[in-house]
Amino acid sequence: MSGAPVVYGYVRSMVDDPTCVAECKEQLGSRCTREGWALGTVFVDCGGAVDDERIGFPGLLDALALPTASAALALNA
Repeated sequence: MSGAPVVYGYVRSMVDDPTCVAECKEQLGSRCTREGWALGTVFVDCGGAVDDERIGFPGLLDALALPTASAALALNA
């Protein structure tokens, strides 16, 4: 959809479960479609420890600094 607001996604999963992450991405995509938004990159962090390195979240923050970014949607799986 041309001209649609660009929304970036973020999935935080306590376990490294590719099926769960794929389902979360699908949910984010469905929500964006319903709202008329364009889903940009979906950033993902997996792992249960509080001190796990989360490379996805800083990527999301960088994407939100782009002039075309409108919002972020997040799911905790």
